[in-house]
Amino acid sequence: MGFCVLLAKLLLGLQIRPAIVGGIVACYVGSYFSVTLWRESYFADEKTYFEKAVMFAPDFPLLRYSTGMMYIAREDYQNAEKEFLLTLKFDPSHSYAHNNIGNILFMRSDFAGAINSWRKAINTDSTNPQPYYNIGAAYERQNNFPQAISYYQQYLQRQPNPPVDLLGRIQRLKGGRD
Repeated sequence: MGFCVLLAKLLLGLQIRPAIVGGIVACYVGSYFSVTLWRESYFADEKTYFEKAVMFAPDFPLLRYSTGMMYIAREDYQNAEKEFLLTLKFDPSHSYAHNNIGNILFMRSDFAGAINSWRKAINTDSTNPQPYYNIGAAYERQNNFPQAISYYQQYLQRQPNPPVDLLGRIQRLKGGRD
């Protein structure tokens, strides 16, 4: 509403009749509230926004990836996985989509599938540290400590601010205890 007051002062300063100024401001206010009402009803929430936006640009990989991330936030992993797969259909080199598919597979205890997906993420962007950490976690979960340590160390080479406890965890893994 601050813009309306500014507009009114500007128009009154130009010696325009107050009735005309009132009409202009009323039109602006009406337009503003109409657009806001339409936006709030049409795009009621993030889910509605992404689902409707995808209808207009179904082959836009960044939109597909963002939709997948929205589903992750809602813990709807099945739909998230579908969106990440569509992201990869339109952009096969999208490292973060590969990484997130690996995360979903890891949650399902499909360690081989997860590691395969994370390796694809590394092949598309070897500077992305996250897949290295994830592969280390998968190997750690499978009690393959030498492989876990190797991937955690590769993660540390790429991540400028690693988790504080990771170095201690690597030391515990080297000692054979967790």
